[in-house]
Formats: sequence, C-alpha cells, structure tokens
Amino acid sequence: MKRFAALLIAAAILAAAPAMAQDPGHVKIAPNNKGDLLMFPFYYTDQTGIWTKFTVVNTDETKSTVAKVVIKTWALSEEVLDFLIYLSPADVWTGWIGTLDDGNVYLISYDDSMLTADGKWASMDNLVVQPLVVPKEPDSNGLGYVYVINAATDANNFLGKAPGIAKSDIKKWYNYFDDSDLGNGITATCFEVGEKVTCGGPENILAGWMELTYGYLFNIAGLNATTFADYQNQVYIPSGVSTPLNEGDSRNTLADIEAALAKNNVAMPYVNGPLDLPEFTVHMFSFPTKSLYDGLPSPYFRQVWDEKKNPLACIKVDRKIYDLSEDSTTRVFSPSPAPDKFCYEVQPIVTFDFPFTEGWARYSFNSPASTRDNNTIWNVWAPQYGYDNATVTYWGAPVIPTLFDITLGEVFSSLRYGAWTDGDVMVQHHSQMTYTLYPNAEKDNDMVNYHYSNIPDGETNDGQPDNGTGT
Repeated sequence: MKRFAALLIAAAILAAAPAMAQDPGHVKIAPNNKGDLLMFPFYYTDQTGIWTKFTVVNTDETKSTVAKVVIKTWALSEEVLDFLIYLSPADVWTGWIGTLDDGNVYLISYDDSMLTADGKWASMDNLVVQPLVVPKEPDSNGLGYVYVINAATDANNFLGKAPGIAKSDIKKWYNYFDDSDLGNGITATCFEVGEKVTCGGPENILAGWMELTYGYLFNIAGLNATTFADYQNQVYIPSGVSTPLNEGDSRNTLADIEAALAKNNVAMPYVNGPLDLPEFTVHMFSFPTKSLYDGLPSPYFRQVWDEKKNPLACIKVDRKIYDLSEDSTTRVFSPSPAPDKFCYEVQPIVTFDFPFTEGWARYSFNSPASTRDNNTIWNVWAPQYGYDNATVTYWGAPVIPTLFDITLGEVFSSLRYGAWTDGDVMVQHHSQMTYTLYPNAEKDNDMVNYHYSNIPDGETNDGQPDNGTGT
C-alpha cells in the first residue's frame, strides 16, 4: 500500500503560506479490492487442458456500469482481443481463455453481459468462441495478461436501480457518451436525454478474480486481480479498437500507474523437487505498463531502451536465493547471488535450477533505481500557483509479482502474490511544494491518507525519498 507522508510545518508558516495544492485524486492500489481498473497479472493456456477463467463483478447493487476488457501477449504486449462488458447492478461477467482441439487459443463465454461476433447477446445456446489474434514472433497468445477499465457508471441511476436491467438498455445508454453523440465524452457535464439527466463518470465498483482451470469445469487455483482505485477514465471507449493505458483516456498517466505499482524488492517462496519429487515453483513478474509493441510508452523502461544495445528494454535484477536454514552447508552456501535480466512483459522464472530444495528468493529492482516524469495527474491549475508543472519521481520497478507451484510435473496449485517493499514516490511542484508517498498500513475509510510536506524556499531536495519521519 502506498501513502503520501507529511513533514509537519510550523503553524506560523502555515498561516502565512497560501493554501496547499490539493491531491487531484491520483490512482492507487485499492486496499479493499474494489476499483475502476483491474489488472490480471497473467493468463495461461496450453493443449494439456489448462485454461484461465476470469470473473468481473459489479459490486454496486444500484448502478449499472460498462467496462472494457483488453487481452495482451506476454512478450511485447500486442493486443490480441478486446471487448465491452455491460454489467447491470450486482451483475457478474465470466469468461475463459483456453486452447481448443484445433490448437488455437480462444476467448470462450456464455455470459449475457457481452456480445458475440454477430452482435447478439451471449448465452448457453449462443456461445462466444472468439479466436485470439496470432501475434508476431517472438510472441504467442497462450501466455499474456489482461486488464479491465471501468469506462462509465450510471452514476445517477438513469437506467434505474434494480438488478436485471436489460443489457440492450445499458448498451444504448453507454452509446449516448460516444463523442459523435450527445455526451461528447464520459466526463462531459451531465446532460439531458429526453426529459431525464444522465451522468457517466466511472466509479470504484469493480472487483475481479482469475482462476487456473482444467477446461471450464475444474478450478485449480485462484487469485484476485490487482485492483486500482481512481484511475478515472475520461472518454467513451469503443470495442474493436486498441486501448493502451497510455492513450490519454484517463486523468492519470502511465507514470502515475507506475508510481502506484513501484516496488524496490520482491520476496518469493519456492520448492524445487523436495524428496526427489517432480515439484517446482514458477515466479511470474508482470510489467503491464511496458508495452513495447505500442512504442514503449513506459517512463521506467524508456530509461534503459537502446535501439542497438537493448532493443527489448531489458532490465537487470539482483537475485539472492535462500534455503530454509541459514547455517546450512549443503550444496552451496545461502544466500546464492545470481543476476537476472528481465526482457518481457510477463517474465516467468522457473525454480528447478535453484541450488536448494526449498526456501525463498529475493529480487531487487535497482537498475534503474528511480524514474522521473513530468507527465502526471498532478499537473493541474491551482488558483494560488497557476499551472502546476509537477514532476513525479518513483523508486523501484512497476511490477506485479505472482507465483504458483507445479506438482507431479503437471498439476498447478497455490497461485498467490509474492511479498514486496513498495517504492517511495515523490511529487515535486513548481512552487517547491513536495508531497512524498511512502508505504504505510494506516487507512481512512479504505482509502490512503494524504499528508503534505514543504521544502522551504532556498533549500534544495537531495533527490532521495523522504523517510516519513520529517528528517
């Protein structure tokens, strides 16, 4: 969890100073797992019958909402499918990514919250069986990641409050916000449709889960989505059109999302054939902001990219492998350092070559150590300052770490997140008003608290993150 930390300012200074700039509502990891942007860190399918199931829930019992689902590949983040889901109050959408007998990868769903390719609502008698685009090499569509953007929420109950609102009515309502129609964008001032007024700003009401399954029948292991609150989509998002996170559709920028995801180090447990069993762990590292296929918009990864020397924008990662007993002298001493190079958007690390049968690994993201970008939500107009030409700086990598075990050589189990240290985030304003974000478990109404720190005129910041103590 991330949080803005404060340096206390003397009352006399506060009284003399103009009002501080207000938090513009930056994106953050949702502590209650409800938000307006869901990231499923990976999906996997193969011809042995492994599929991945996705569930998206509208947790609001009175408001309809429309969301965009985007499926991307593991190596370069090529978009291989996207579509809209139309959720009435308390509604759920489910779908699978699976490999069928012809060897191709498909999205499969019978959920009536989405349309089939022929424009009809899906059902058990009218399944969605939509092939994923076959990407360019070195990519493939059997491994990748998925994100879901809440595009618009019926904030003032234009459609009514009860569950069971017709999906065709939700679709018609959403189309009012098409730029070529009445709404002229999601964030337009509420407008009249006939004798009624409608508003469509997306709200933090989505929740999501993913499950590894055998076909669509047997669930193996599940994981909740990495959930962001206050992403704040701004525009009408159509289906069938590529929707990168850097399009400018949100009030937040890619730098803001990376700041929310930034991690300095990650800890992952592992097993590696204990008792000579065919059992091992897979560590998965997902970098959903990198998107090399879309021109590498990521501020973090742009720092290391070189057209000739580093065309994949690989990053160096320090890895230390520990066993269960630090005084062990078997095989090799613990810890055992091993450098890694991560080059792909979803980077799997298989532990069967680790030097111990069980333990944990520590991955440190120190290269690059920090990222600075002035394309941020904090660039807002403040009457007391004018235009705030802010810069956001964050320490660590924008990564989502997950892991699962494979037992008996083929059974997937124990899907879960790793542990990590959040990277500090600092936002510096042209007036030298500085806000520092640092990890803290305290929450107020399930949202992070915001405190402010000030760098007095004439003093300079040393470029290091504040330690949260005011020193």
